Amino acid sequence: MFFNQLSRDAGWAIEWRELSVDAIQAGRNFAYMDGGTILADVLRPVIRPATEIPADTLVAPTHVGEMTFSQHWRAMIEHYDLMPERTYTWASQIKYE
Repeated sequence: MFFNQLSRDAGWAIEWRELSVDAIQAGRNFAYMDGGTILADVLRPVIRPATEIPADTLVAPTHVGEMTFSQHWRAMIEHYDLMPERTYTWASQIKYE
């Protein structure tokens, strides 16, 4: 709720229905290693102007079960080691699905 309100106060909204909880948790933990770069990559696709998402649409994500926390964590480490200059995207995670 805090980040939802914080983003709205700044004119942005988070499309929670398109967010993977496991990816966010892994990215948040991984931020200690990369300064938040991968976490920003995970969040970037779900950030929209606040006018595009009604304020009352804070609902559970629909991406439950696509990748587990440990699969995201492993993919993030591999990404950081092999291609840190590229954006961490869902496409780069396909081999773990």
